[in-house]
Amino acid sequence: MVLIVFIFDRSKIGLGTIAAIMLTGYVSDLGVFLCNFIVIEGIALFILRIGMMVFGILFVSIGSGMYFNTHVGVSPYDAIGLIITNKIGNQNIYRWVRIVTDIICVSLGFSMGNIPGAGTIIMAFFTGPLFAFFRNRILVWGKNLKIITW
Repeated sequence: MVLIVFIFDRSKIGLGTIAAIMLTGYVSDLGVFLCNFIVIEGIALFILRIGMMVFGILFVSIGSGMYFNTHVGVSPYDAIGLIITNKIGNQNIYRWVRIVTDIICVSLGFSMGNIPGAGTIIMAFFTGPLFAFFRNRILVWGKNLKIITW
């Protein structure tokens, strides 16, 4: 994916790209490690897991909305959807491009023997629209607060 981004739009590569490549796995492993300390069971665990999934999707969407607007580079996976959207020339379709790329990746994983969980399916359908929403909101808020000047 880095090679594709490098060929089609080098402006998407930056410090944020390097950070995303190097830190995402460690942060994910830390989250899994911390979840191993949860000792509740039954319906309470189910409710907690749903809450953590909703919080995680919102947290990732808000964070992506912020770092997409900083222009310091994005992860290669995120850059693919942004490049396709830029090549088409319509920023309003990013949510749909992202849903399609997510479904393609989930389908590829499934075809290789992985079974996607409910969280994976939900993220495939909701992160694109949420990324687009928070990216626009954060840009508007940043300009109103004079934090973002471009």
